[in-house]
Parts: sequence; structure tokens; C-alpha cells
Amino acid sequence: MCRRDVNVVQWTPQKGPIARFVADTYIRNHQTGVWIGLGRVGTSFWSAEGGDNNDACDDCRSFYLVETRADGTRNQHALIDWQNREQLGPDPAAQKAHILSRLWQLADHTWPADKLMQDYTLTLGQPDANDAKNELKFAVRVATKNVLDLRYDFTAGTSMCWCIYEWNGRAAR
Repeated sequence: MCRRDVNVVQWTPQKGPIARFVADTYIRNHQTGVWIGLGRVGTSFWSAEGGDNNDACDDCRSFYLVETRADGTRNQHALIDWQNREQLGPDPAAQKAHILSRLWQLADHTWPADKLMQDYTLTLGQPDANDAKNELKFAVRVATKNVLDLRYDFTAGTSMCWCIYEWNGRAAR
């Protein structure tokens, strides 16, 4: 049976610089299905999500910066993956530096980190998706009045002898 802990965290400006918060949270929670709510810009919500959705290696954990639009479409930007970790080694400081570098690079053109609004509600609960084949499920709902209603379902299951786990975002409406 494939089991993974889930850690859902919400960033707010009071918690300090966003890039450092994301990198530090990953380092503390890299073996969990970590999900970090970062904020909304227009009709998109930004999060950082950890998972292992590949069975090609013994430890294929990845961590992504993700934009989920109101219609449920998603753009994922790798912050660190198994190939990076293989090159960097197990040193948490090296992994943190890599994640920070990627976040700063994305903030230059892709990620509007300086425009993130905290005008949303975050609710934890059970998923309402019809996919019951997975062994573990957990859900996060992000909503704003008249703009966003998104669901993030965490699933974990086995593929041969590996545990595959990941977050999937979608429009709730």
C-alpha cells in the first residue's frame, strides 16, 4: 500500500520573503505531498506542489511552481526534480539554493510574485472527484468571490513497486 503524508501550507507576506518561504518549506517537507498556497493574480492561482509522478527511478520526487487558471488549465514550472537532486546531491543547502535560483529566474518573466493577492479562502477536505482507484486522497479548495473556485486533489497509488503521488488542480464549477 502506498501512503504519503500531506502538508498544506499557506504563504502570507507576514511569513517573510516568498522565495525563501517556498524553498525552506520544501526542504522541511520534501518527502511529503507538500502544497503551498501562494496567492492569486487575476484569474490565476499560484501554488508550489511536491510529488513523485514517475516510476523511472528509485526517488523521482519533484517540486513545481504551478499556475492554475480559473478554467482548470495548469502551467507547471519545475523548481527541482530528480535529475537536479542527483546532480546536487543530498545537501539541503545546495537544493535550497537551486530552488531559490529557479524562483528568482521565474520571477523575472513568468511568475508575478510581486503581484500576488491574498484575497482567497483556503479550505481543506475530501476530494469530490470521481476517481476512486487511488489509495489516498486529500483536497484543497481555493475560492474567491466571483473569480476562482479551484480544487487541488492529492492522490497516491502504486505503479509496480513504486509509490506515485501528485497534486491535480481543476476548476470546481
